[in-house]
Amino acid sequence: LYDGFLLDMELSNILSEFESQDILIVIDACYSGSFLDVAESISGGIIITASTADEVTYDIGFFGNTIFAEYFIDRGLSQGLADENGDGAVSIEEAFNYAYENCADPPGTLTATHPQLNHAYEYTESIELYVDKKTNEYGEVPWFSLITAGAVFSGVVYKKKDY
Repeated sequence: LYDGFLLDMELSNILSEFESQDILIVIDACYSGSFLDVAESISGGIIITASTADEVTYDIGFFGNTIFAEYFIDRGLSQGLADENGDGAVSIEEAFNYAYENCADPPGTLTATHPQLNHAYEYTESIELYVDKKTNEYGEVPWFSLITAGAVFSGVVYKKKDY
């Protein structure tokens, strides 16, 4: 995790040092869409942002986090509400689509945001990424312990679905 101000070039330099290029980066911060160009430094990696390059994101008091984190992590992945095809596993793409739909048309008077998924992902070999619904002894999905710190940069090595 990174604590402080980080430019996209700095993130690109950090990521270029990773041995594995199978990296999922979730950026839940204002103007985070400006980081999509970092995807060029990680072939096979995926970058998801909470907003476009010119949008702000907000912590929503009754959610306890941002609207993006609520729909992508809490409801989409953790609660499994993004499982569009009902196969018992939520793919990263399913979670992104679920978050996008709910952030672009939020409930009540909440301000809309438009999460972004790096376009390079769409043209790479199709890999279904998922979060298994199995929990640890504390009833938590271990993957989330790395990315729920809210409004920070988080890298998570993801799983490829076994068929």
